[in-house]
Amino acid sequence: MTYRREGYLEAPTFPQPLRVTISRAGAQTFVAIAEESPALEATGGGVTIPGGSTSAAVQLSGSSPSSAVTLTATLAGVSQTATVRVLGPTEVANLATVTPANATVWPSDTIALSIHLDRPAPPGGTVVSLSVSPPTAGSLPATVTVPADALSAGVEYLDTSGLAATVTASDGTQTASANLAISGLVEHLIINEVDYDMVGATDGHEFIELYNPAADIGRSTGGPAAQFSPRDPAPFRRRRHCPTTRSLRRRTGTR
Repeated sequence: MTYRREGYLEAPTFPQPLRVTISRAGAQTFVAIAEESPALEATGGGVTIPGGSTSAAVQLSGSSPSSAVTLTATLAGVSQTATVRVLGPTEVANLATVTPANATVWPSDTIALSIHLDRPAPPGGTVVSLSVSPPTAGSLPATVTVPADALSAGVEYLDTSGLAATVTASDGTQTASANLAISGLVEHLIINEVDYDMVGATDGHEFIELYNPAADIGRSTGGPAAQFSPRDPAPFRRRRHCPTTRSLRRRTGTR
């Protein structure tokens, strides 16, 4: 759905302009638009698509509030419809949601949040207050302004503690929140270091160092890093759930 305000004449809808599109460009084309309610009127009874173009924005005038006005565009016997809401001068945009409502953020990383209203912000915009709990969990702006005629605005939350947090938004009347968990584990083995057979090296010690950040992952014992060398298979015999010497050689290209 798109919107138009009562008393605003010959202007496009918002947040996105309502457009009429034809299948291919040609000569200048007029597309007739009929309204089911006198609350909204298309300028000139339709829209003119310039020659060489395939679409044009519809200019509309709102005369009275309406929750939904159906417009029907017709060309060569083919019709398409769209719905436009006409906002009254006393309608107030209220806070609706914060998205994502549940998300995971890496320690010391940021995550993008969106603040949504139930209808476009009025002229001058809508100011929404923001807070985080616990207060030391992370940082974000104290307020965010949803611009006039927009339905949402973005904000970034920065984790500064490694703690789970709740971000709460308020417009003074309505509140909405997002729950942020901390991603504390990498759910796979990590290649921590590789020492290959470098030119000129004579130590004969090539290895791959694997790190297992989660104790429930196989192929390692969990906890600290462990070094595995194809030239010294002893570590493979001492540990359970580790890659075999043969499979590690295949991965490293060692023969």
